[in-house]
Amino acid sequence: MIVRLLSLLFVGILAVSVQNVEGNNDNEDVPYLELAEPEEGYHGLIRENETLVEVTPAIRARGPLCSFLILNNKHHGEAPFEIMVIDENEARLRVRYPLNCEKRRNYKFDIAAVGCDGSYSNTVPVHITVSDVNEFAPVFTQAAYVRSVDEGKMYEELVRVEATDRDCTPHYGDVCKYEILDDNNQPFTIDNEGVIRNTEPLDYEKSHNHILSVVAYDCGMMQSAPVMVTIKVNKPCRAGWKGLAERVDYAPGSGPLALFPGARLEACSSDERCPAVTRIQALVSLRASRAGAACDRDTYSLHSQRAICGLDPKTIDLLPSPGAGNEWAKSLKPESGHDGEEMFEFDGETTSAVVPESVLGHSLGSSFAISTWLRHAPRPDQDKHRKEHVLCLADDHKMNRHHYALFVRNCRLILLLRRDFGEGDLNIFRPAEWRWKIPEVCDNEWHHYAINIRFPTVELFVDGEVY
Repeated sequence: MIVRLLSLLFVGILAVSVQNVEGNNDNEDVPYLELAEPEEGYHGLIRENETLVEVTPAIRARGPLCSFLILNNKHHGEAPFEIMVIDENEARLRVRYPLNCEKRRNYKFDIAAVGCDGSYSNTVPVHITVSDVNEFAPVFTQAAYVRSVDEGKMYEELVRVEATDRDCTPHYGDVCKYEILDDNNQPFTIDNEGVIRNTEPLDYEKSHNHILSVVAYDCGMMQSAPVMVTIKVNKPCRAGWKGLAERVDYAPGSGPLALFPGARLEACSSDERCPAVTRIQALVSLRASRAGAACDRDTYSLHSQRAICGLDPKTIDLLPSPGAGNEWAKSLKPESGHDGEEMFEFDGETTSAVVPESVLGHSLGSSFAISTWLRHAPRPDQDKHRKEHVLCLADDHKMNRHHYALFVRNCRLILLLRRDFGEGDLNIFRPAEWRWKIPEVCDNEWHHYAINIRFPTVELFVDGEVY
């Protein structure tokens, strides 16, 4: 009977306007909502995942109380709230089902207290705010990001990524931070606006593509799924001649020879920075492969050089052409392709020439000169402490004590000259080793070296220029 009576009463209240019952405040037989500021009403706060509304101030009624009514419901369908009486004059507000802040954040309605005899109180507004819960992680607006850039440039903005969040309040619904995962070896940085910049110029030869994994965080620090960002470095167009042979062999008297039949000029005319090429001019100059060769006498025999160039008669040829009278040179073979020249290739292990003492005495004195043509290239797997001797005098019987030597070690040209016991004052220290670190030693080009010794003074000439 009580339920049926309340239903009829609720319909009747909705059908007619609510009358002013403030005049009944002193009537203890009529319920009345106790509120210091009735016009301000009640204010409630509830989280999305909760059912009980925190109402300020608490809902209290004076007089005989049986139930409460929700009036002026402006929601479509049934109101999602209900009021429970917990004692004679106090009530609690709860929701019938969980609310969704993303769909609706604010609710407003009026309530009235109902006495058991059917009388009802004054009406008071209720304002409800749904508090957000961090339900959703940020989601990027694109499935992936791709950008092509030029090498050698610093970009203020390589690419900008963007993520959004479905939560309803700024605390959980705004994106506050972006991060590049595993960026220790990557020359990139990202700011809180999602702008990716490079921290150093990019190099196509080092890496054609850079693949980054980027995540976003909302202001509650919930992390998104990573998005892939690919930064492609454009292959640079370097203007210049292509298809030029590094070496051209020409036999005297063989007639005309096309030097560069496959030459082509790459001018990058398709690039906006390079205008269209309308005229090409090239200058070709030829030189001998031996740097510093000022005349054609260097390939003559030592006997011919003495006659033509005025060579000192005391000069001794330590690498003569193999043949009769030159037994120590018979094991040597001229370098391939240079049979007509006095050139020999040494591998540092199996080839050498042991000059007899009858040709060159072991004592050189304090004044002498060493000259040679030498082309040397380093080997990647070679021990940097290994000595590659050009000339050496050492003790016999595996004692391996050098008296004098000219050798290459770790791309340095080194002259060793030890004075024997009795040569000079023992109380005066003299230099014993001279080292020159010069690029010619390891550039795999022919160079002429001349070392003049007037002990303790030593001079080095490379291609005729004093070092």
